[in-house]
Amino acid sequence: MLGAPHPSRDREAAGRHGYPVLVERDREVAVLAGLGREVAAGIPGLVLVEGPVGIGKSALLDRLAAEARDAGTQVLKARCTPLELDLPFGAVRQLFGGSLSGPGRLVPGDTPPDWHRLGLDPDALPGGADQAADVPHGTLLTLYHSLCRMAMDHPLTVIVDDAHHADPASVRFLSCLARRLRGVPVLLALSRRTDTGAHTPQLDEIAAQPLCYSLRPRLLSDDGVAQLARHMTGSGDDKEIPADCLAVAGGNPLLVTTLVTALGPGDWPSATAGPSDMNGRHVAVLREQVLRLLRRQSATTYAAVQAMAVLGEGAPPQTYARLARLDTPVFVQAVLTLGSSGLVSATPDGRNWSFTHRLVRDAVLSDIPPEQRSERHRHSARLLLDNGASAKRVAEHLRMAPAPVTDSWLVAVLREASREALLHNDPRRAIDLLKLCLSEDPDPAADAEVLFELGMAEAGVDVHSSIRHLRLAADHLKDPHLRLTALTSVADGMLRAYRAPRTLRSQTVPRHHAVDDSDEPAMLREALRLLDSTTEPHSLRAEADNGHSLDLPGDTPGERAVLAMRAAIAVAWARRIPEARAAARRVITRGMPACDSPTFMLSAATTLLFADRPEEAEPVFSQVRDASSHPDGPSQAAGMYAEASRRLGAFGEALATTGMILDPAPREHAQQLTALPAAVRVHTLLDQGDVAGAAATAVHAVPLPGMHTWQWDEYLCAQGRLDLEQGDPEAALRDLLACGRSRRQWGSNPAASSWWFWAGKAHLARGDTLRARDHAEEAVAVARAADLPCALGMGLELLAASHDDRGAELPLLEEAVAALESSAAPLERARVRVAYGIALHTAGHTKDARSVLRRALETAYELGARGLYQQAHQALLATGARPRRPMMSGLGSLTPSELQVARQAAAGLSNLEIAELLFVTQRTVELHLTSVYRKLGLSGRRQLDTALEGARAERITRHGRGGAAGAAGAGAASEPRR
Repeated sequence: MLGAPHPSRDREAAGRHGYPVLVERDREVAVLAGLGREVAAGIPGLVLVEGPVGIGKSALLDRLAAEARDAGTQVLKARCTPLELDLPFGAVRQLFGGSLSGPGRLVPGDTPPDWHRLGLDPDALPGGADQAADVPHGTLLTLYHSLCRMAMDHPLTVIVDDAHHADPASVRFLSCLARRLRGVPVLLALSRRTDTGAHTPQLDEIAAQPLCYSLRPRLLSDDGVAQLARHMTGSGDDKEIPADCLAVAGGNPLLVTTLVTALGPGDWPSATAGPSDMNGRHVAVLREQVLRLLRRQSATTYAAVQAMAVLGEGAPPQTYARLARLDTPVFVQAVLTLGSSGLVSATPDGRNWSFTHRLVRDAVLSDIPPEQRSERHRHSARLLLDNGASAKRVAEHLRMAPAPVTDSWLVAVLREASREALLHNDPRRAIDLLKLCLSEDPDPAADAEVLFELGMAEAGVDVHSSIRHLRLAADHLKDPHLRLTALTSVADGMLRAYRAPRTLRSQTVPRHHAVDDSDEPAMLREALRLLDSTTEPHSLRAEADNGHSLDLPGDTPGERAVLAMRAAIAVAWARRIPEARAAARRVITRGMPACDSPTFMLSAATTLLFADRPEEAEPVFSQVRDASSHPDGPSQAAGMYAEASRRLGAFGEALATTGMILDPAPREHAQQLTALPAAVRVHTLLDQGDVAGAAATAVHAVPLPGMHTWQWDEYLCAQGRLDLEQGDPEAALRDLLACGRSRRQWGSNPAASSWWFWAGKAHLARGDTLRARDHAEEAVAVARAADLPCALGMGLELLAASHDDRGAELPLLEEAVAALESSAAPLERARVRVAYGIALHTAGHTKDARSVLRRALETAYELGARGLYQQAHQALLATGARPRRPMMSGLGSLTPSELQVARQAAAGLSNLEIAELLFVTQRTVELHLTSVYRKLGLSGRRQLDTALEGARAERITRHGRGGAAGAAGAGAASEPRR
């Protein structure tokens, strides 16, 4: 008699008795065991085991058969195959495939069945029938009564595996038997697949019988997969089974079994291995087993899985269905079928899916001929484009179809994707995409713009190819400004490609030679020579000492290029700052990023930034970043834009911009392009009071051998400030003074870098007021002479903090406040006001102190500078004041994160796009927008643009020079103390 299985002893018993080993099938085995006990007691039973291929239906029926024989129950068993579909009563012939010995006793044998002893004439069977309707009802009853006579002598278990492959005549007999089981000691056990796409009505009728149990085994869990594999390999150690390799099976018992069997014991990779660690044989075996399972699926299902493998994840079901040439409901059903087999994870509606393992997708792709795969990738690109997918995703499929493209829409997509790649500092991907737009022998006249973009993308990767492609494009570009940019880049590339000695390069235009203003090529060569001089400190200092004229009108790109470089060199050494500012403004107002070389436009904007005019530099950096085609241009301009935004107090903009550069860049690829964004991000996070975030960012930039650039110096400055915030002034001074030694070689402008300010703070933290005062006095002297209001205010604050005479502190801080009122540096102004308010309170001027500290508190809150806000709040409390709660409405009430999200929404980005851009969840974006609408009194995002269009102007008005708030602040700061 069948016994009830015990979960903890079932597998041991199976091993002793030779039963099939079943894992995580305790419930199914218990049901079958119960039915076996009942039939042994004379109670009939009916069970249908359903599931996809490989789920273990046959193993369950084999287990039932083995236990039934051991219990003394007669067993009739048949296993159907597609080959028997045209053989009438093929399954019945298997069931009665023994010889009759004695009345009603069926014993196994190799001889044909004795149909006469069953009461049937074998010649009378409908041998030509291929439809169930051709079977005489009397024949079915004769078979039924014959089986009943055997069951009355001894209980009978009838097992039909893969009944979905049974011939129609046998299915009719099984249906007849299922309807007439009552009172007959027979257990009828059937199995059928649920993933074939074909339905047999008679099997559905059997499943609908009241007596029928339906068993649907589930996929194995990870523990179950490992347990099955251990049993097959004879290993009791989990570590000997590479879980990542077994994950390919997706919990399908058949695939687990075939994988382990095919690889053999002892042939697995190491325990910690993944697919990337497996050798060619392992991968080949895994793929073959996956394909063997997939090929057993219907043609419809296999077409669906091929479409999913080609398209990749994330496309709508309609797109997959169109690629597979299926109706959408049919495709969804196919996805659910694959999910039940453990190869695909899908939601019930089929809208989201993923392969259970990368090797499953690789196996499917390897089974598609290369020509068909390329054609399907191209078809996928068109479908995705029609569905509104991003250029990046569409282009990825075009890369998989490597033949050159000529259709205009394909070229447009590839060019757009290449620009996006350049924005993310990936010129090699941009080059690969642009090459797809060109034939082996491109036509310079027809392909001039593509050749131009390709040459610009290659400038930082393959300078020789860049020169060749730009030369081909230059003579055929219709836009004169693009032609000028191409020629400029060719000249720059030739200087870098042939690495001529510096003395020879400098002879391109003699240093003291008067350049003819009407000679545009000569002007460009002069600008390139000046640009080249900025790569070496001694040359830069020599050019600054030459005192080049800054009076060029800037009417041509060549003049603007020379003017931009001369102004930048002058500002670096704090020479003729007003003239340099005027020259930079002429370059910017008379040129455009799309026309002039981005390098020189960046130089002009940098001049304004280092001349303490971040509000003028910020929009130029933004324009260059958006319009630049140079591979380094977007990243360089974005880094400078972030620094300008930070100085203006737009911390959200600074963090979003630096995040776009740093997050896609691998840590080991940190270089000049990522050193500045990393520095700006660290400074910004520290400005916000987020020391932990700054520390996490600091590990992004790592020094490269021989790296000696001002961008790296700025990273050292940020690292030193971080060390100071973390309470380690010694470590801070090491980095800050190293930065200072290098920066002194590149210039003496205190507005270019704040290393001296934080070095002074570090000296003060160590109690060394003399060295702190030296830094302050040097900066104040240069800033006063050069009209650098922000640097002057910072220097005066540091000087006041390092002064031994407390009586001299107030005048210095008053001057600092007055200097910063004329600058667009709200954070520095708030920091100085806090120091000034504390000094006023210490001197006994409590009322004035409260007024100054309240303004500092409001500014710190508006900026999101939490550390400074807390400092101002504590200082106010010390005066006996009760600080008002922050504003809860209006633009000033928005937190930095809310303002950042609002700006992106006003620009037309969807919630999903904003979430991806800012690396937050979509729910976070929704919460921020809800808060913005409430604070600004808006009903939706359509009103955001109008509400925010004056935000930047308001910021400059409130915090910038000459604004009403600034005038009021100056008056408040200078009113007599009482």
